[in-house]
Amino acid sequence: SALWALQQAVTTLRESENRWSLNLMLRSLIHIVGDLHQPLHDAEGFFNDKRFGDLPHGDHGGNLVRISDPKFKILPNLHILWDAAAGLYLTEWPLSEEQADLLRRNASDLVNMYGRPVMSTHVGESCVTQGVDCLKLFADWAEESHQIAITTAYGPGVSAGGEPTEEYTARVREVCQRQITVAGLRLAGLLS
Repeated sequence: SALWALQQAVTTLRESENRWSLNLMLRSLIHIVGDLHQPLHDAEGFFNDKRFGDLPHGDHGGNLVRISDPKFKILPNLHILWDAAAGLYLTEWPLSEEQADLLRRNASDLVNMYGRPVMSTHVGESCVTQGVDCLKLFADWAEESHQIAITTAYGPGVSAGGEPTEEYTARVREVCQRQITVAGLRLAGLLS
């Protein structure tokens, strides 16, 4: 599970002196902390209704919920819509210098918008350097994202085969930007 992988990464960062292991675990930690904050990475919808169809074996985190995407034409399902923050982050890598500058400014803007409220939500705890068990902290983060999936990702304004409403798209963008900020600040707290 992601929680186990995060715990293993923290243990390696705390105890290993092997540069290869440290590099691999740091990369894993960065990736998984980010993924843990994308709500559909922490949810599995089971449906038999008019909105999402018949998915008795789950929707694989929104991957099986097909949506209509007339604006971008590259966001075919609910999961990808959330991965791309409803079209806010579609730039391909590697970034040009101009794109990198825009991304840095966006990161600064997000911290200015969401940073203060986030600072009180499990950010300052550094279980890497202080030898504290991180598992509960990671579980709390996963549960928080799971609740966002229930209330927002699977919330009103979206249905299988339909185009998400403007209100839904605006909520996706706002929640994704907040979650990106939360993940970044929490990652910084882990590594401080």
